[in-house]
Amino acid sequence: MEHPALVYRHMDELLAYAVPFLREGLEQSQPAFVAVGPGELAELRSEVGEDGVGWADTNHWFPGPARRLRAFHLFVADQMRGGATRIRLIGEPSGRKAPPSSRVSGLGTNRP
Repeated sequence: MEHPALVYRHMDELLAYAVPFLREGLEQSQPAFVAVGPGELAELRSEVGEDGVGWADTNHWFPGPARRLRAFHLFVADQMRGGATRIRLIGEPSGRKAPPSSRVSGLGTNRP
């Protein structure tokens, strides 16, 4: 599994990394799931589109850390049972938004 963290200050920094990350996965028929803040969610959806990606507002989708990790685990397990060999995930912490200078998104893929 790869699990880089992206620290970004501006939306364009997130988009420059996350959009190609998601598009590459979609081109390879890899399932993807994104849980980010509402502003990021709208921008990423606009760039990537709806098809092939699960989208969630990080402030409402399993906001507690333990429940969130369990939900990601269940998503990955379900996709793997369905035959996926690689899965793309993007997630931001829930709760109060961090200052722009310290926003972090975890981006991950699993490798067989």
